Amino acid sequence: RVAIEGTLDATVHVTSMCRHGGDHAWIGTEIGLVRVAGFRGGEIRAAPPENDIGLLARAEIAAVLCTGTDVLWVATRRQGLYRLEGSSVETFPLPAITGADSRRLAAIEAGAAGEIWVGTNSGGIYRIDPNDAARGWTVSGTADDNVRIRDLLADGSGNVWVTGLGIGLQRFNPDSGRFTDFGRLPGREDGLPDSDTYSLYIDRSGVLWVGTLNSGLNNLGLFSGGFERFRAWPGSSNSLSHNMVTTFAEYDGAIWVGTDGGGLNRFDPVNGSFDVLRHDPMRTGSLPDDRVWALAIDPDETLWVGSWGGGLGRRLAGSDSFE
Repeated sequence: RVAIEGTLDATVHVTSMCRHGGDHAWIGTEIGLVRVAGFRGGEIRAAPPENDIGLLARAEIAAVLCTGTDVLWVATRRQGLYRLEGSSVETFPLPAITGADSRRLAAIEAGAAGEIWVGTNSGGIYRIDPNDAARGWTVSGTADDNVRIRDLLADGSGNVWVTGLGIGLQRFNPDSGRFTDFGRLPGREDGLPDSDTYSLYIDRSGVLWVGTLNSGLNNLGLFSGGFERFRAWPGSSNSLSHNMVTTFAEYDGAIWVGTDGGGLNRFDPVNGSFDVLRHDPMRTGSLPDDRVWALAIDPDETLWVGSWGGGLGRRLAGSDSFE
């Protein structure tokens, strides 16, 4: 585990992370926002903030997004949206959507045209244009506390993919303002097996990966229109380790899959098998915790792991252990 002196201890719940370049990064946790230096190898240490982040020092952070050279967007679970740029920190008010609570946020994503997408815990999504104009929509046509967005992904073609509790997989077209349901495929057996979806990722070959709350990992063939499914099977040595999939990264020729309780999975797309890395309290250099919630790769090919209860860990390029 990586301990950051005086700011982030080794047992904190890490929810998200991003970096602008150089050796500093931003870490979102359930008890506030942390800026760290030494992210690109070397000694990890707390970095003096370049601005006053007092408003976020104890906030429950849902997601962070680094854009440009020094702009940080912070989505909080109870305090709304913030933008940090240079030495300034400002709240970014979002317009009401049929009664949706724009302070309870869950996800944030950068679009191909420079826009920012934000997802709420009540089924709403917002688009913030480069000129700061904001507009919102709801997945179900109205605010609904039973629809909780969990992840957003802009695909580079103008569409935004949306996951959440109760909505399966939705593709949103901002030009038409319409959502298309990709989860339920009438008359087909290769539909999405779970309407409670969690995480999203598009790999370098263009495959869309969807993590669910209870039904494992799925990838969508955008030409076939069906899903390939991967589940955790008791007693299997090469299957997915847990059926709640939280986060993804692409590293070392493989897809790395974080789970909530099953550790970190390395998926080999050539043979379709999984190798599992788990926390072992008796072994130095094991995964910090089996509840993996955030992954990042730095330019030195170091794999960073943010966990729920195990803090922050890193796996240097060429190494088989974490520190």
